[in-house]
Amino acid sequence: MKRIFALDGRQVYELQSGQVYIMRLTDTEGNIHSVKILKN
Repeated sequence: MKRIFALDGRQVYELQSGQVYIMRLTDTEGNIHSVKILKN
């Protein structure tokens, strides 16, 4: 499962151009990984 959050912690469903987001991924073993992404 993946969820995307704005830097202020709000969950977002549509990415805006030029913004930085944190993508939180949960793998099949239940481990949570966070990845910073920048929308072009």
